[in-house]
Amino acid sequence: MVPMSTARKEDPDGMVEHCYRTRKTMVNPIVDWTDEDVWEFLTHYGCKSNPLYECGFKRIGCKDSILEDCRLMQTTLTDCTGIDAEIESLLEEIDVVTELTKRCIADNSQTAQNQEEYAARYNGFVDRYEKAKAQLEQLRTTKAAREAQAEAIGAFMFEVQELDALTEFDEKLWLTIIDTVTVHTDGRMTFRFQGGTEIDV
Repeated sequence: MVPMSTARKEDPDGMVEHCYRTRKTMVNPIVDWTDEDVWEFLTHYGCKSNPLYECGFKRIGCKDSILEDCRLMQTTLTDCTGIDAEIESLLEEIDVVTELTKRCIADNSQTAQNQEEYAARYNGFVDRYEKAKAQLEQLRTTKAAREAQAEAIGAFMFEVQELDALTEFDEKLWLTIIDTVTVHTDGRMTFRFQGGTEIDV
């Protein structure tokens, strides 16, 4: 059994809050518990936690923490640093291959060469160029999608910022954290969150 008295600190500040805007009083019986205290309690008593915690959310229902988590998602999911480096590398590869192809053509026009060897060398450069170009287009598409996602998350964060409180189901919030929902033939549903966590219901 978890000893509650040892989980509490001596300072009771924040145990009772009065909201002057809504004229409500909130009692926070575990306000002074640490995260470890809460998770120990849930584990000890076999309580289920909100699945959003498994997706990286630190607090559920608090507008500021939702915004903080959205900022983290926006930073993590839309980071293009690696993509930009790969794009730069591919652009350099395309420049190099283009120059090698030009030299290959120039050499063939100025010097008598075995045409089979020339064709093999030329086709090798063309293959390198096409491969780099395809990879470049794929990376640019991925970057554009991430930038659009960052913009969508930013717009959502603006809307959340304007809300007084989250008191009911919010479809946009739901769609921001859910990647896919799979409905199985036996009636089960699998929710896959943006962070990769899956939950069967």
